[in-house]
Order: sequence, then structure tokens, then C-alpha cells
Amino acid sequence: MSSFLDALKAAPKSSQAKLNIFLSSFQPQGQAIAIFLEGRDDPSLIRVNVQQFAEQKALSVETIILGNKKEVLNAYDYLGKRFPNNPRIMFFVDKDHDDLLGETRGITTQQCLFVTQHYST
Repeated sequence: MSSFLDALKAAPKSSQAKLNIFLSSFQPQGQAIAIFLEGRDDPSLIRVNVQQFAEQKALSVETIILGNKKEVLNAYDYLGKRFPNNPRIMFFVDKDHDDLLGETRGITTQQCLFVTQHYST
């Protein structure tokens, strides 16, 4: 069983805390693009490609790692309602095997949600 102190230490790392921090500084027409990713391994290739696009527009890139596909999709749902069709917010998830398992949520690219074309390994 975890203690209250453990819960306090873990709180800043939670997806909700990361969303709250993002919301406190996000400017819908600002000079930054926010990319939401599943895990630590995702930023390398994705960030390089987004960075190239951003530099052409004189924008910076902020990377928010939420930990898993479910959390990224939840952020997509929540922020998509709050900032509909905002090109400065992008979400990236792995294809995984969801389509084979009958999952329909988060298996196709749409608006600002990007799904990898191949299964992650």
C-alpha cells in the first residue's frame, strides 16, 4: 500500500497533472506546437519531423509524454472539445494490434490525431 507522501510524489507525473500544466500555459494562437505522445521512445522520430515543419513556420515544439495510448486518446478527446481543430495541438499513437482485437478508437488518423501505419514492436 502506498502512503500519502508517495501519492504526492507521483502526482506531478500523472497524465492529468501534465494536462493541467499544459493548459496553464497553452496559447491557441501562440508560437508553439504541442505534441502528445505515448512513451519515452516516441519523441525521436516524431519530434524531428514536427520540428522541421515548425521551423518553417517559426514555431517551437513542446513534447508531452502521457505514458500510454489510452491517456493520449483521453487527452485528444478532452483537448479536442476545448480547442477544436487547433493545428497547434497534435496527438500521436501507435497502431498496436487494436484493429485485430476489434478496437475502433484510435486506429485511424483523423484531424490532429496521428496513428502510426505499422505495428509497434
